[in-house]
Parts: sequence; structure tokens; C-alpha cells
Amino acid sequence: MGNAVAATVGSRRLVVPVRFCWPARQIGKYEEAIADCTRSLEIDPDFVKVLLRRADLYLKTEKYQEAVNDLEKAQQLDSGNSGLPAGRSRGGRGGVHC
Repeated sequence: MGNAVAATVGSRRLVVPVRFCWPARQIGKYEEAIADCTRSLEIDPDFVKVLLRRADLYLKTEKYQEAVNDLEKAQQLDSGNSGLPAGRSRGGRGGVHC
């Protein structure tokens, strides 16, 4: 589905763009962006791209265990993806790129 999350609510199919959780990050509103990503994951908990974005936000807010949890889940869901970060240290700069 690319950059969108789809969900069926009743008889209606909803499609929500993933990028809605990213603009807040670009202006430094990390907690707001985390909340937006979490809402997106409530619709599709296995959306790897959103897990990676939220992991990046967790790193920026020094919530390291939450970042590790999201990265591990993303790796389990997409184990063949060589683009997932490996061995990221707690103090690493730059975060996760997706």
C-alpha cells in the first residue's frame, strides 16, 4: 500500500496517509509525532515503516527501550530487509532512516 494505512471500520474502508505522523517530527514536536505514529499503528500494528519512524522518534526523546522494542518488531516483520539498522548504539546520532 506504500505510504498509507488502510482499515475497515464497519462497512467503510479508510485509508490514512503515513506522512501524517511525520510533519510534527520535522518541527521538533517529537511527543506529538510519537502519538501520531502510535495511532497509525493502532490501525495497522505491523506497518514496518511506521515502526521505524516511531523508533527514530523514541531515540530522539531518549526512550531507548521503546526504540529497541519497535526496531525488534520491525526486524521480525521484515527480516529480509537489509535497510533495517543493525547494532545501533544508545548514543548513536542520526536515528533511523526510512
